[in-house]
Amino acid sequence: MEIDINLLTKSNEFELIKPRLPETIEAKKIYQFFKIQYFRDHQVPFIENIEAKQLVYTLIYYFQNKDNFFNSNLLYPIIGTNFSLQKGLIIIGGYGTGKSTILKTFQNLINSVFKSQITLKFNAVIDVVQEFETTIQENISAFNEKYNNGYRIFDDLKSEKEASRFGKKDIFKEILFKRCENKKIASIITANYQEENPNNMELAIEEFYRYEGRVYDRIIGSFNFIQLQDKSYRK
Repeated sequence: MEIDINLLTKSNEFELIKPRLPETIEAKKIYQFFKIQYFRDHQVPFIENIEAKQLVYTLIYYFQNKDNFFNSNLLYPIIGTNFSLQKGLIIIGGYGTGKSTILKTFQNLINSVFKSQITLKFNAVIDVVQEFETTIQENISAFNEKYNNGYRIFDDLKSEKEASRFGKKDIFKEILFKRCENKKIASIITANYQEENPNNMELAIEEFYRYEGRVYDRIIGSFNFIQLQDKSYRK
């Protein structure tokens, strides 16, 4: 996909506080580090299909803060919005396309191998809901403070159930709202297509309306969208 230059922005109105990979190391070299770390993390070699490799390079350039990011064929344009290194990422793909395992490896690559000053935190949304359910009332403020700050990966968004400990509550409605309002932090989100509509990005994005219109609008303005179209390679 050829990216319209009008979709790009390099605005310096604010500085996004995000984890970084060293800009002085070539992306090809970091890719080799990634493959080594991937095997250490998952005990299987990284499957180097075209799309998975493109995703890794897209993430490398994103965390290096390099304009090569804008050349990614995986970027999905949304009318009225810009691609930006100052935004978060929403990665949408089918089940088993490697979104979670790739991001878990990036967490270790950034935090442990290259020791970024800003850490990358991985959170499965089901675990966040479970944590909320087991948090006593006196510690809810600390829970909110935790998830409203830091650069975080939220894995498998839209799959979580409502919390019920203090009455029915969609906790990610508030988490997403607060995080989108704070322009100094961002998130990486993974989500799946509707099972009955594989590779339909429009419908997959519309599903974010479950968090209500005020959150949906902020999501659209706060993220770059990445589209994965390969089928599952889980055995």
